[in-house]
Amino acid sequence: MPLLTRFSACLFLMLMLLGCGKEEEATPTNSITLVTMTPAAGAKVSRSSTISATVNYTLAADEASEFGYRVSIQFESAFNGTFALNPSHVTVTDRKGTIQMNYPLAGVWDLYNSRELQHPVTCYFYLDRMTDDGRSTVIAKTQALTFTE
Repeated sequence: MPLLTRFSACLFLMLMLLGCGKEEEATPTNSITLVTMTPAAGAKVSRSSTISATVNYTLAADEASEFGYRVSIQFESAFNGTFALNPSHVTVTDRKGTIQMNYPLAGVWDLYNSRELQHPVTCYFYLDRMTDDGRSTVIAKTQALTFTE
């Protein structure tokens, strides 16, 4: 074996034994990902529609809250911000998982259609950290999902 080849092989072996060149594992971050949704974004919805979605969520390793976490669906408001009516969330107890949500549009359509609900209907799925005052902070969200009417 030529000297240069032997030296390269020896150097490679030493670096591997020392841990050099080893890929670092990425630290998980808070995340929420839409897996499936019906009707699909862009589809026509009405008062009688129900949004059914499957979402994956992950809490970061350093994420901590004594009040817990939830996944929620929120709708774009005509007055800047988002809102929903209960039951619009699912409490999550695991650091990572998949949940199924079903949300009938009738509630937000009837109560807020004329003054609060932005048109076209736009929603988001949020991963929320609960706080001691019964409120929540969004720690991850999906992109805007807009429907036609």
